[in-house]
Amino acid sequence: PQNKEGTKQYTRKIKNLIQSKILHPEELSNIIIGGGGANLIYMEDIEKEYPEAVLADESELANVRGYYKFGLIKEFGE
Repeated sequence: PQNKEGTKQYTRKIKNLIQSKILHPEELSNIIIGGGGANLIYMEDIEKEYPEAVLADESELANVRGYYKFGLIKEFGE
C-alpha cells in the first residue's frame, strides 16, 4: 500500500521542481514526467497547475529509452 502523505509530499516536490526549472510552462506543448518515481505522484494534482503535463508511457523506462536513443543519434546520426 502506498503512503498517502509521502505521495502528497513527493507530488509537491515535483510541482516545486517544475516551477523552479520551467519559467513559462504555458509556452510548452507538453511537460513529460518520467522516471522510476513518476508512477508514485498524483498526476491529477500536477495537471491542475500544469495541464500540459503528461505521464510518460512506461515512465519507469522513459529515461533509459531516451538516453539510448540519444546515444544512437550521437553515434550514428539521425
